[in-house]
Amino acid sequence: MTDLEKVTKYGSAIEFIKNPSEEVQIAAVTQNGYAINYINNPSEEVQIAAVTENGYVIQFIKNPTLIVRQIVAVEKL
Repeated sequence: MTDLEKVTKYGSAIEFIKNPSEEVQIAAVTQNGYAINYINNPSEEVQIAAVTENGYVIQFIKNPTLIVRQIVAVEKL
């Protein structure tokens, strides 16, 4: 089973993947937004995928980008 297949099924499996690609990171947070906890310095694209899946995970993102903060703000309206 590839890393992508693992995280597509269980997003939190990213915790055990060394140096996951951005594609794997996005798949993980799309499956489970809380997987963002296991990603160091997520790109804006990964942040967006995570908060789109679950807006509450913004609390686990250090320095979320402006776009990410705006997405969460709009979701709470």
